[in-house]
Amino acid sequence: MRFVIAGVATLLVYYGSLYGLTDGLGYWYIASATIAMIPQHGVNFWLMKRWAFEDRHTPLLLHAWPYVRVSSLSFVLNLVLLHIFVEYVGLWYMYAQGVVTGILGVIVFWRYDKMFGK
Repeated sequence: MRFVIAGVATLLVYYGSLYGLTDGLGYWYIASATIAMIPQHGVNFWLMKRWAFEDRHTPLLLHAWPYVRVSSLSFVLNLVLLHIFVEYVGLWYMYAQGVVTGILGVIVFWRYDKMFGK
């Protein structure tokens, strides 16, 4: 349940930034998604490690590199899938991001559980 709550908090940061940058400031949705992932990943790392999986024993930097690897993969997949769903399927960028979030959520949970799980 903590994974879900932390995920929702992280998504609020991301979706708020994505929408604000795209519809508010007029950025291209891919540029907005790229920029929005910066604060999202910082919040996500801390919440997943310290709160969702309650890992207070392993030093932060020990998990930083594996987290960056998983995050980099999800970052690239997010942008590629978002582009496909918007440009080729014809979905609105926010709806497309929701679909992509659902797909990546399963993959990311499995990786974080292996990384931070007890």
